[in-house]
Amino acid sequence: MKTAKNSGVASDGADRIAENARSLGERIILGIDPGTTVMGFGVIRAQGPNITLITADAIRFDPLHDHTLKLREIFRRTTALIDLHLPDELAIEAQFFGKNVQSMLKLGRAQGGHRSGHTA
Repeated sequence: MKTAKNSGVASDGADRIAENARSLGERIILGIDPGTTVMGFGVIRAQGPNITLITADAIRFDPLHDHTLKLREIFRRTTALIDLHLPDELAIEAQFFGKNVQSMLKLGRAQGGHRSGHTA
């Protein structure tokens, strides 16, 4: 998983904090509910059987923007969440679409933007 050190963010203190937490069996998990208009996310801390909510929110994107601009913004926002919280794991909600193929294709692209942010 990305750390502040290898993401280009100069933060030795954040690296030490993350390493200390990991040595105690703590995991930070970023969950994303992808969307091209609204992207929900939550960050939790799991340590043994204990789970603590760190943050949860939704990011809204301008519905009138060109789809490629939305994808760029999805990538930027996802990368920023990863750089801020330094998660050990990433969970992206799988979507189900019955008949709307266009929505399925758009959301597939959005999920790709989230995953690209995870691997960048």
